Amino acid sequence: MIGTTFRLAGDTVRLDGRRVAFERFTLLAPNGRPFTIDGTVDLTDLARTTADLQLRASDFQFLDVARKQRTAVYGTGYLDLNASVRGPLDALTVRGRLALLRGTELTYVMQDSPTEIRNESQDVVTFVSFRDETQEPAPETEAAPVRIGGMDLQLEIDINDEVKAGVDLSPDGNNRIDLRGGGDLTFSMNPLGDMALSGRYQLTGGSVRYNPPVIAQKVFAIRPGSYVEWTGNPADPHFDITATETVRASVSTDGGESRPVNFDISVQVRNSLEDLAVSFGLSAPEDLTMQNQLQSLTDEQRAQQAMNLLIYNTYTGPGTTAKANAENPLNAFVQKELNQWAQNSLKGVDLSFGIDSYDETDPNGARTDYSYRLSKNLFGNRFRVIIGGKFSTDTDPTENLKENMIDDISLEYVLTRRGNMFLRLFRHTGYESILEGEITETGVGFIIRKKMARLLDLFRSADRTGKKRNRHESDTH
Repeated sequence: MIGTTFRLAGDTVRLDGRRVAFERFTLLAPNGRPFTIDGTVDLTDLARTTADLQLRASDFQFLDVARKQRTAVYGTGYLDLNASVRGPLDALTVRGRLALLRGTELTYVMQDSPTEIRNESQDVVTFVSFRDETQEPAPETEAAPVRIGGMDLQLEIDINDEVKAGVDLSPDGNNRIDLRGGGDLTFSMNPLGDMALSGRYQLTGGSVRYNPPVIAQKVFAIRPGSYVEWTGNPADPHFDITATETVRASVSTDGGESRPVNFDISVQVRNSLEDLAVSFGLSAPEDLTMQNQLQSLTDEQRAQQAMNLLIYNTYTGPGTTAKANAENPLNAFVQKELNQWAQNSLKGVDLSFGIDSYDETDPNGARTDYSYRLSKNLFGNRFRVIIGGKFSTDTDPTENLKENMIDDISLEYVLTRRGNMFLRLFRHTGYESILEGEITETGVGFIIRKKMARLLDLFRSADRTGKKRNRHESDTH
């Protein structure tokens, strides 16, 4: 069903009297990690077979599907599982905890749906009964009694902050949503089949890439801190998501010179799925004058200016006009083709290209920048290498090749299996301002991520905090 091949180990399943005994019966994943089953299945009453099983897995690869044509889901998935299964087979009680681990990258593909409307003819054939209505009706057979019952399930789901999920809005992958984040969720289902989901999925990053029919490709970066929250109904989550795209435009004031300004066009998704609210916003955080002008506008006016800048590449404010740098059609075509080739041809490596053109209003003058970014995960996603560089046409080509072909380099190593501690070695080169010029930063960093209810928990060990929480839960129960 999930397109992944598993192997059964050569373990023995013993039949002890009327019980089937599983002694660490093993199912092997594509990465060689085991999924073990411990316990018994009681066959004393075949009409009511009961089970008492323990399911355990650690770093188990439950999904390993390559991207192919007409594939609905592809990617890789890793999990930890500790669950118990008890009771009759038609009314099982399942309790446990599932953790999606770092390295999980899942993508769902929305396939084309037929859009044509077909007229279906009706009453083409009519069936007539020739049975004699005067005869006694045949006695109705008594229906078998239906037993109401089902699975009683409660599962705690822990999603690592580095888990990646994507949705291909088109089969070619040009229109795509990428999400990265984690959280703690609780999924439950009662014997009547009623399902409930509670918890929050906190986003740490992601992007939305869309190719409209008329305008050029738009890429919105999802701000960290956005989230999707469930309070019961799995089909009606609550959204609080903000995504932004930066547009560089030349701003001109009445009687003044033009200057380059970076505008942030934002899209906000709020409320529940049944009452979804989508709005647009506009800000200029790097330019105080433009930011004050935008703050003086109403929400409707900012939304209108954001749409004008997004679609028509123009902005018109009180005494101010702005026009985004027109993108070279040839550059846009080459950039699109290169990124699509890298996405379809290079497996296991993330490689992207960028081509940006600037006019004379830019502080560095008219130029074209060619950039690249390459990332690769090694050693079971424990080690990550990121390399980026840029080639600009405004300087000597020999100097560019020597100094700027590797502007950024980052080496990250995950110290723990949970993925909450990192060791990072980096070198970053960036342009700060006209006065500062080009600045290179080099250093070593240690990153730790920890969930806490209060600041004091930062200085306590995870075991001590967990024991205190369990003790409090037992007292309240």
